[in-house]
Amino acid sequence: MALISCSDCGKRVSSNAASCPNCGNPIKGVAQAHVERGVTKSRLKKDLGGAIAFVGIIAGVFAGVITTNIFAGIVTIAVFVGIGMYITYGDC
Repeated sequence: MALISCSDCGKRVSSNAASCPNCGNPIKGVAQAHVERGVTKSRLKKDLGGAIAFVGIIAGVFAGVITTNIFAGIVTIAVFVGIGMYITYGDC
């Protein structure tokens, strides 16, 4: 952490601050803020996709056991894992 001068008021501000506490001038650039939000969104997509794939595996096992039709279980697993993979790595 370094102290830098605010470009607006000249006060000393932490380089990690989002804005100057004295005048409110943004310290980090707009592009940096978008990058930080993108990392959060990427993490959310991975968590959501993994959760959907996990639920699909569990649902597929139950579908296969309850219906005694292994094909139903395999199809259920494939559908949910596919949706989870699309959410994690696709363009949604």
